[in-house]
Amino acid sequence: MVFFGDGAVQAGQFTESINIATLWKLPVLFVCENNGFAEFSPRSAHTNVERVSDVVAPYELPRETVDGNEVAQVWAQFGRMLAGVRAGEGPALLECLTHRLRGHYEGDPDKYREAVSKADWQEKDPLLRLQRQGAADGWLGEAEPAELEAAARAEVDEAVVAARQSPFPGPEVAAAYVRPGVVRSGGTAA
Repeated sequence: MVFFGDGAVQAGQFTESINIATLWKLPVLFVCENNGFAEFSPRSAHTNVERVSDVVAPYELPRETVDGNEVAQVWAQFGRMLAGVRAGEGPALLECLTHRLRGHYEGDPDKYREAVSKADWQEKDPLLRLQRQGAADGWLGEAEPAELEAAARAEVDEAVVAARQSPFPGPEVAAAYVRPGVVRSGGTAA
């Protein structure tokens, strides 16, 4: 899987990557977080093509654009596309439309964006939407949102500690996850 923002699409490496992945039918799922900005520039300032899924259309790979703030929709489409990639159907592209709630970097004064109601976008926050859905459907149980967040933070903190205390993996770990038949440079199968 490769994760990138829509700003990266205008760089030559993106087209080269899509081309070689489709040419060699590589098992790659490209996931684009399209928030409409390349750092500080709106997408409309550097391209006439609104959707990344349209940019890759000539390469005839499976591609889909979803509401990136709708967790269930992203999950379902991601699962379908990943299954196809794993089944040897070649690369695919999932474009997730979203909005940056904060600037491009910590401390960004964020003066380059149009006045957008931050309250409106806060309501579309994927975590809040998922939380509301879970409460409405009853699968979150009786826990309060603050309790769930505290439990999630504790679990992440434990994982970070475990990762930092783990030994660095050796080269044999990488070899264990490379499948035979993957195309090498030059177009020959491994």
